[in-house]
Amino acid sequence: HCRIDTDFTGDDALLEIYSGAAARYVQTWTRRTLYENESSPGYAEDPDQILLNDDVKAAMLLLIGHWYANREAGAVGQTATDL
Repeated sequence: HCRIDTDFTGDDALLEIYSGAAARYVQTWTRRTLYENESSPGYAEDPDQILLNDDVKAAMLLLIGHWYANREAGAVGQTATDL
């Protein structure tokens, strides 16, 4: 999703931040706690749990890719009608 060369590691810390932010975004948007698997602590007791399945991972990848591609606070050289 980010189209980064595999040998480039300069943005690894940024991508880790985006990954955590995407997980928190999913939890906030769904108002549910995100668990990696069914054996994660607290999963069985949580009636509003959500598993980190392929659908959630795909949504997170879309968020991460968007944030990575659009790191600027605003668009430079465009008018509001262009946006």
